[in-house]
Amino acid sequence: MKTPMQHSKLLTAVAAKLIRGYQKYLSPHKGYHCAHRVLHGGDSCSQYIKTQIENVGLVKATPLALTRFQACKHSSIALKRRANFFAGTSGMPLPKNAEDFFDCFGDCFDGVEIAACCCELGSEAEKRNRER
Repeated sequence: MKTPMQHSKLLTAVAAKLIRGYQKYLSPHKGYHCAHRVLHGGDSCSQYIKTQIENVGLVKATPLALTRFQACKHSSIALKRRANFFAGTSGMPLPKNAEDFFDCFGDCFDGVEIAACCCELGSEAEKRNRER
């Protein structure tokens, strides 16, 4: 019979492997990058959490993960506000609803300047709205 410590080590290893799988097979196909990483640099949320799990274990890493996800949410909001500011000050059109804007905005995170990206993606969102 396994001890609680052995179960904890097993769960920690499984959690780290699941995150590695996400990074390798899912994340590259999402179409956007971690907002926290885009805004602040450094590790993506998945890399940060994987590192924490490996360093301190799953139980101690869980509250750190929740804090990081909250910080990432705030980063996403800050990036959206920045994009709205750039779009508003440059006269570039924004998609009519926020959901389309967020879908498009995620595509901006691959190194393109946000203002230029919003201009290009605004027209893509308009096309999608007409197709609905």
